[in-house]
Amino acid sequence: MLKKILVMMVLALTVVSLGNTNLPMPFERCTSIAYASPLQEIDGILFWHGDMNYPIYDSGNKFCSGLDLSSAYVANDDADELIIKVNSVTFNFADDAAVNSSKATFKEDRRAGKAYLCYENSPYCSSTDSKKPLNDVYYYLKCYLQVK
Repeated sequence: MLKKILVMMVLALTVVSLGNTNLPMPFERCTSIAYASPLQEIDGILFWHGDMNYPIYDSGNKFCSGLDLSSAYVANDDADELIIKVNSVTFNFADDAAVNSSKATFKEDRRAGKAYLCYENSPYCSSTDSKKPLNDVYYYLKCYLQVK
């Protein structure tokens, strides 16, 4: 496997050094190694192509999940809880595009100090404590909305 990857990388570098980047690469849709990542890190948070309206909170080999901050709004803000509604977007590395958008809700129990990301029409919720990128994106979202 490592030998295959090295051979593919040498082939890609050879094509690029010749200046002909229009040749089809046999591996370009099979692995994220063949192309530059569209994720750009700014202040420790990944963003889709460096666009600070699309922070990424989860990433794999073919897809990543982020938020569309232009859709975010505070649904409830009181002493007991904070509820923020936002669109969650799935990006496809191979197509370099958004492939899915769903409604998501951040629910913070202020008394317990815990926050969760829940998806509409799904019983699945993820604690912001479970993954550092999700926690960082949540606090970035709160700063974006100017919520304490």
